Amino acid sequence: MKSIYDKQILLRKFEANNLFQYENLRWNFKPQLNFLVEQNQYHKNDLIRLITAFLIQNENYTKSYFGIGSKASARFQIEVDGKSEIINKTSQELCAIIDRIPILAIPKTLSVISSISHRNIISLTDDYFMDLAIDGANHFLYNKPYDFIDSMLYSLIIDFISNNNTFEQSIFSIIKRFMEKLYYDEFTFHSIKTTGKAGFSFKVIPGRGNAPISIRSLPDRILSVFCIPVLIYYFLKSLHLNIPAQEIQNEHGIVFIEDVEVYLNSSLHQDLISLLIDNFPSVQFIITTDSPFAVSQSKAGEVAVITKKYEELEIRQFDQDFANLNQKEIIKLLFGMEDSYLNSGYEYQFALSFAGEDREYAEKLANLLKRRGIKVFYDRFERAQLLGKDLYQHLQSIYRDSAQYCVILLSKNYANKLWTKHELEQAQARAFRENREYILPLRLDDTAIPGINETIGYIDLRSIQIEEVVDTLSKKLKL
Repeated sequence: MKSIYDKQILLRKFEANNLFQYENLRWNFKPQLNFLVEQNQYHKNDLIRLITAFLIQNENYTKSYFGIGSKASARFQIEVDGKSEIINKTSQELCAIIDRIPILAIPKTLSVISSISHRNIISLTDDYFMDLAIDGANHFLYNKPYDFIDSMLYSLIIDFISNNNTFEQSIFSIIKRFMEKLYYDEFTFHSIKTTGKAGFSFKVIPGRGNAPISIRSLPDRILSVFCIPVLIYYFLKSLHLNIPAQEIQNEHGIVFIEDVEVYLNSSLHQDLISLLIDNFPSVQFIITTDSPFAVSQSKAGEVAVITKKYEELEIRQFDQDFANLNQKEIIKLLFGMEDSYLNSGYEYQFALSFAGEDREYAEKLANLLKRRGIKVFYDRFERAQLLGKDLYQHLQSIYRDSAQYCVILLSKNYANKLWTKHELEQAQARAFRENREYILPLRLDDTAIPGINETIGYIDLRSIQIEEVVDTLSKKLKL
């Protein structure tokens, strides 16, 4: 008799009725790719967590969505080895024909890297012993980071040792394809050696002609993406214990990925999606994203947006192939933005002004805005343009003439920098000339900044999530 792990399971439909926040919601799933986008901060990732909790039958998580004595219910139509089945959950009971469904749910990259420390020695961690077939969704469900890096690298080391100290296992070929498509002209696994009593040195060659380095020396953003195919592979391996290693990647499974595009340049979003479906052709992916580039090759029915209609949240699915649409058409469909939003007449819609010490926040903000197709001036996006220019004059033009709005990250660091003073002076000249709100302050602390009156409306970044800041700035463009 087949175990639940051996059966091919596909999600077909989810229905929510009278649940807290989700009163009347329907979502049809495709067998391979499913994208969920949100409009105006309607919590797409919260919905994905709720769906995950229902599927793995986590009562502690789902019970808060049912009112006392309510008629609330959640209903799934699934396919098990080609046969349609129903899972129905009410506040009183769960009607299901199978046990909890094995799910891998990968949190957004910020969570993946949060516990990384740059040790060059790889050692055994508690997460290595986690069975992904059973616990593959737990960290995502409660938004808890864990050290994917060490546990995944240790799994790769074990495969290396068990295969006569060679890199011939299919997982190494998969990683190589991801790295060479997204980051390097050539990516080579160099060596794995024992170090001390229980540690290992793991070296790679990132790029043709480069010297071998510790794999832990790769940039965080690259290590984070590195983990995605590794996690999927070992999840499938935990489901299909009797399948030869070289065939694991072709096996079935259900994988949720949160904000798949984080830490990738927009030009690479679609490349990552192609890599996922090419290397794991039988996996059903449910992916959240705010990137028009990630969905640009999607087929009819694969893209859905969570939005609000008549004060209720709804999921709207698109019945057209996105490959036939240009970027402006995709952005308009996903985010409800008109052509006037996309064509403001300025070179940039936002110019970011910030102190170097506050770059981490500025870079996250710039990337999130860029993912929505918004034209943003951020110095690291403009390295080639800035090279060799008279920066004093060029930045004067940027902050005075070239942007629809100037977004300023106010802080004690901002108050003490010569360059930020120069940028602010140009922005103030523009605001004075046009007599309208041009400067949009975002506060990191309470430092008083000369020229920024206390009466100007601002966003306090200490009390709001960065995604909400992006939503607010997007709405500002449409006013």
